[in-house]
Amino acid sequence: MGVVAVLFACASAVYAEKTIPHLIGDLAVQDPGNNTCNTACGILVGRGDPAVPALRGALRNKNERIRYYAVRCLGQINTQSARSALISAFSHGANDVREHAAYALTWNPARDAEEIYIEFLRGHDEWHVRHAIQALGQIRSSKAVPHLARIRDNPPCWHTYYTTIVALRKIESREFSPEIQTALDFLRQAKFSRDIDVQRLNDSAVIIGRNLQATVVDVFNLFLWVTKGNESPATPNAKTILHQAGPLAFPVIRIGLKDPDQNVSRKTQQLVEEFGWGEKLRGNPQPGGPTNGSLPVVH
Repeated sequence: MGVVAVLFACASAVYAEKTIPHLIGDLAVQDPGNNTCNTACGILVGRGDPAVPALRGALRNKNERIRYYAVRCLGQINTQSARSALISAFSHGANDVREHAAYALTWNPARDAEEIYIEFLRGHDEWHVRHAIQALGQIRSSKAVPHLARIRDNPPCWHTYYTTIVALRKIESREFSPEIQTALDFLRQAKFSRDIDVQRLNDSAVIIGRNLQATVVDVFNLFLWVTKGNESPATPNAKTILHQAGPLAFPVIRIGLKDPDQNVSRKTQQLVEEFGWGEKLRGNPQPGGPTNGSLPVVH
């Protein structure tokens, strides 16, 4: 065993012997790599329910780091008592604790936090909002449908829109058939692979093409995926399928063009220019707007 491994093992043994109050105190320590805090977190999570009362108390600590990491520990422990502590913190805690608690509750979606997820949809952090949307989809919250419909019809950005579409499909039991989902999965795989089964890729494109009214949202989302220069040149691909979709793609294209993330809006604009769709898109919007992504699957 090397020197580093020995030192690490000794340090872990020392930490394992620490009392829970000492470990809570270590959450405030800022050192290179955040090692002290992360180690304390790992041990507290490993102790599970016995650590929950102290972590619940730490949510009221004056130190912001301790409050933040206490929330993180409770979210990872994820027992009923830990979740109860987070739910209580959302209702009665300080603003920073409320936001972190709601986010932690989305890591393992459950119906006990349904109202929190719905309230969290009004948050200002789009990353947190998307996690709340995903959680509502996972628990199939029918109560969330009108809230999600408002986001779908007036999306702040593409990624929140797409997350909402996927969640609504789950809630309304409109997930794709295995045939369509397998075709989309293969199209996604083909985007990053240099060794492609061309016949299967063509077959997948045909299946997706037969269901474009429902799948165009997913195809556009796949088109936007960043490949960092290693995108496969194989066709058909998301771009060729979007060209095939024509006006069916315009509602989602419009959302992409207005996206505050320049990576999304710029890539969408380049697609519009390549396809010569500028003048058509400046015309009247297609009936149904962006909600076409939530229509039933066409078999």
